[in-house]
Amino acid sequence: MDTEQNHIIEAIRQALEEGGWRGLKREELQAKSGVDSAAIQRLAPTPLAALRLVLQHIDDMVTRDGPADAADSPRDRLFEIMMRRYDALLPWRDALRGFSRSLPPDPFSAIGFAVAVERSMGAMLEAAGISATGLAGGLRLRGLGLIHADVLRQFLSDKTTDLAATMKALDQRLKQAEGFARLLERFDPLHRTAAKADGTSMQQNRADRPD
Repeated sequence: MDTEQNHIIEAIRQALEEGGWRGLKREELQAKSGVDSAAIQRLAPTPLAALRLVLQHIDDMVTRDGPADAADSPRDRLFEIMMRRYDALLPWRDALRGFSRSLPPDPFSAIGFAVAVERSMGAMLEAAGISATGLAGGLRLRGLGLIHADVLRQFLSDKTTDLAATMKALDQRLKQAEGFARLLERFDPLHRTAAKADGTSMQQNRADRPD
């Protein structure tokens, strides 16, 4: 990542902390980052583009250590990848709180942000070795998005030094999703066929989890 982009991402973090969505103005980001207007126009010309840049930054931090261990179960792999994401989000907690107090004001921006988050969830699934394509992949994308939104609330209030409360919440939600996936496979032949075809049907694992 180049220096200009680093400065802009840090400026976005500060702007979100102070003003949420409303703080993501080009002139504000330019003042906070110290970069020229051409760089802002190229990387973060709109609030939505600024948020996309941050999501890509977090995705890159999660995936730079490579995919999860293929020998682990799908649930274990997804647990590892999502915990990497929450570790990467630690410096962004105040920014996320600021954003939650000032959500996108118009439907276009809200939809654009939702699409960007879904793209990030697809990257998380792929890093966990789980397909995000096709009918079954679409269900996984939406399911992981719901899990992430739920666990993120726990993450924002987690006062443990090792994110133990976040880990517990994530583990519980993934177990619930695993049970739902099994139910779909049992009663929906099309879903069962898709899951078997890409080899991503989640199996029960015996790994220790947070109590």
